[in-house]
Amino acid sequence: MINIILVFFNEVIEEFFNMTWRSRHNQSIPDHTCSKVWFMINIILVFFNEVIEEFFNMTWRSRHNQSIPDHSLTFLWSLSVSIKDFGALLGSLGVKGLADTFGRRNAILIVNALSVVGASLMFMSKVTASFEVLIVGRLIFGLFCGLVMSLNPLYIQGVSPTNLRGAFATLNQVSFVVGLETVLGTEKYWSLMLSLSLIPATLQYMSLPFCPESPRYLFINRGKEKEAEAGELMIIILG
Repeated sequence: MINIILVFFNEVIEEFFNMTWRSRHNQSIPDHTCSKVWFMINIILVFFNEVIEEFFNMTWRSRHNQSIPDHSLTFLWSLSVSIKDFGALLGSLGVKGLADTFGRRNAILIVNALSVVGASLMFMSKVTASFEVLIVGRLIFGLFCGLVMSLNPLYIQGVSPTNLRGAFATLNQVSFVVGLETVLGTEKYWSLMLSLSLIPATLQYMSLPFCPESPRYLFINRGKEKEAEAGELMIIILG
């Protein structure tokens, strides 16, 4: 499944590499450089795959005094990968209800709790030697992803200056994380790597309450014309 995702996003990520390189060097990125970056990412993914499978095997062995059967290992690995996408699918169904009920900004703050819970469970999975905790953490984090990937653009488009709105909305979509094998993608630190989403979640809890609510939401959904005008004025001043 990871390979399918990589193939699907191959052109998008390569174009991101190319745009970044062109902004720095005023020329397109050489083919050999782009190939090296993709090779590094694939090596990291293969290594991380082996680390997680070894975690499944050690946990199984501690419970049953034998290595995990191949079909069980394949099932657990497939489940742990795909359940995040299933959670994202479920989460995306609740975007409209949350955004219209609590507002764009407050909805993001609410769903941040899912990120904290999911990341904490994934981190605790190694301490508790439980792949069930890892899988549940992935499901909850998937719910968060499905919600926030739609809530963020809604909020960004509502509070961004008109001339920068398209750029800010696009930046939200172009994001990927590379965990270096020598830093976090190891048998010792893999649980820490899976819990890194706690950092942006904490930063949002600290900063987002001081940001204005979407004027569009205040005016259309709540009918608060004066507050919407004040928010729009703040956006113009800051922009």
